[in-house]
Amino acid sequence: MKINTPILSGIAIFGFVMMVSFTSSAQVKGTKYTFKDIKRLDATSVKNQYHSGTCWDFSTSSFLESELIRKGKGDFNLSEMFFVRMDYEEKAIWYVKMHGAMSWGQGGEFHDVLRIYKEYGAMPYEAYPGNCELAGKPKLNELEASLKGFLDGVIKNPNGELSPYWKDAVRGILDAYLGKVPEKFVYKGKDYTAKTFAAMLDINPDDYVELTSVTDEPMFGQFVNYVTDNWHGDPIYNVPLNDLKDVLNNSIDKGYTIAWGADVSEPGFAYKKGVAVLPDVEWDTIAKDKRDTFIDNPMKQMTVTPEWRQHEIDNYNTGDDHGMQITGTAEDQLGDKFFIVKNSWGTKLSNYNGYFYASESYVLAKTTAIMVNKKAIPKEIARKLGI
Repeated sequence: MKINTPILSGIAIFGFVMMVSFTSSAQVKGTKYTFKDIKRLDATSVKNQYHSGTCWDFSTSSFLESELIRKGKGDFNLSEMFFVRMDYEEKAIWYVKMHGAMSWGQGGEFHDVLRIYKEYGAMPYEAYPGNCELAGKPKLNELEASLKGFLDGVIKNPNGELSPYWKDAVRGILDAYLGKVPEKFVYKGKDYTAKTFAAMLDINPDDYVELTSVTDEPMFGQFVNYVTDNWHGDPIYNVPLNDLKDVLNNSIDKGYTIAWGADVSEPGFAYKKGVAVLPDVEWDTIAKDKRDTFIDNPMKQMTVTPEWRQHEIDNYNTGDDHGMQITGTAEDQLGDKFFIVKNSWGTKLSNYNGYFYASESYVLAKTTAIMVNKKAIPKEIARKLGI
């Protein structure tokens, strides 16, 4: 997951073919979406990933911040760039070991944050803003390209064997762009290291699992999710689509937010309007210059089947585009369910100050992965998963 923040027009828009029969749909013409919030869970302030493809990090950090609020630990602002920094160090080693035959970029998955948290700890933003240029607005494109160029040089191995210094050089590049990681820091009058700060937060990475729903892998088992940003090759649980729906709804009902990975390249993803919808209509029948106006008119949402969802995945119409956080549920004026989604593109691009409303149909169709607290999973589903 690696959508860069500010240039919404840079998101590719793909038409998609509906492999289902369509019925006439109720539509409220001449009016725009209005929502009634059903449940809204606590979340920290909206951040801006800016010119960085680190949505996986921002969404997971926000998810963990909500977990800290839920656990009564208070309001924290975790350092996203600490997780990015340590992740880059690990990814660089893998890239060289794989002779460059792996995905290289700013993308990652939710589990990358938990792995770094478990191995290296965590830091508050105040201790490691991780940005030497614009506070709170990371720009990582040059860093990404510079590291890749250096690592490709290491892989070419002009000396016949690797020097003992290349890992130090990687850390030097990261120091230059993100700043040195402090061994110790003071937070609210107390001394911490990354490890002791994580221990104080009392987050157990083993309490969280990732789930998806595909039809070509065994149900209630684990498989390595075939998305390019899963560079570490971590497994994910597979559940039937109806069970994924039950996990989503049960999680919010029980007070647990959700880290949500999804495709955001659909015609119905209208972030500036504050909605992501999957209406029961063929987009190809609507002229591209009319789609914005069409989205303004609330209409009944499509019924998503496992077969159609899989078709979209297999044909690259559903991709691992972006990581966000689901923080609640709502209804539109037609009574359709929507999820309240916190994004990491700042507060100025959407109608809802950095949030938007995604229809349940959109979420069921276009989810690539979710991460939840194990306690958020209904007991019967958890039993089948062996959790």
